[in-house]
Amino acid sequence: MKNNRIYIIGNAIVDKIMTINSYPKEGMLVNINSIENSIGGCLCNTAIDLKCLDESIEVYAFGKIGDDNEGKFILDKLKKYNININNINKDKSNNTGFTNVMTNKNGNRTFFHFKGTNKTFSPNDIDLSNFLLKPCHVHLGYLMLLDAFDAKEDEYGTVMAKFLNYLKSKDYVISLDLVSEDSPRFKEVVMPSLKYCDYLIINEIEASLITDIKVRDDNENLIVNNLKNICKKISQLGNFKKIIIHCPELGIIFSNNLFTVLGSLLLPNGYIKGSVGAGDAFCAGCLYGILHNLNDKEILEIASCSAANNLASYDSIGNAKNINEVMKLNKFNRRKF
Repeated sequence: MKNNRIYIIGNAIVDKIMTINSYPKEGMLVNINSIENSIGGCLCNTAIDLKCLDESIEVYAFGKIGDDNEGKFILDKLKKYNININNINKDKSNNTGFTNVMTNKNGNRTFFHFKGTNKTFSPNDIDLSNFLLKPCHVHLGYLMLLDAFDAKEDEYGTVMAKFLNYLKSKDYVISLDLVSEDSPRFKEVVMPSLKYCDYLIINEIEASLITDIKVRDDNENLIVNNLKNICKKISQLGNFKKIIIHCPELGIIFSNNLFTVLGSLLLPNGYIKGSVGAGDAFCAGCLYGILHNLNDKEILEIASCSAANNLASYDSIGNAKNINEVMKLNKFNRRKF
């Protein structure tokens, strides 16, 4: 039976994509040729990708924006996709988060990020009465980029862990997404929340940071057996229904003490336009499969097709499609293995 409702809690930003001929040296000037705005962040990307895959899923957005043009841009975009925005908090004293993305003629990008209201977004911005309703699935991201959630808390370790403990007390299903940050605080922020997680959806870098197990050899080749060891080690940190790891080469799911591995799609030359939001698209595919109670192979097929479909767009959600269109990639493209 399909779970038809999901709450997505996370950071919301505007990507200001600017094209330039070349990146200047410090103190020098370069002209901006064009500017295009796109939404970004876990909240926006995952919500829209999931809603496009299946418009019948009720998607509720929880986040924080400023009372500014960027905040209005985010709300207008989410409303366009029929996402419930009643729980997005508006802060009149701070600006909406944004990223200036400087793209040169070779497609290389440099990012200047402003956290804005995402930095102060906390459980205090969330009406907990929402979670007294019929239990459903709650997806949260990204740990490491939500400063108030990531803050230390004496009893639970972090504010996020305390909030997740509350959700579990109301029988909510919880999934988490992270951001790759190779710093001493990574484990301090992430570890306390894992014990409350049902579905962990992360990339291979984050998986390695959690466990201190290498995922690539000295030639940057993926070590698949180490990925399996990582899954087993993570499984000891909580009561997970599924541990899902994705990387450019493959996706892997560990559940019920079994591994399912599926190679990524082999895409034609010139197909890839950008990779912004590909991880969120993969995550949305996983959530679709979880909500529809699909098996692990089916989840990986959908998630990998969703990510590959995203790669055909320069921005994070420009190529979002319904499940039937996305799955055409599974029929017409071979996989790496």
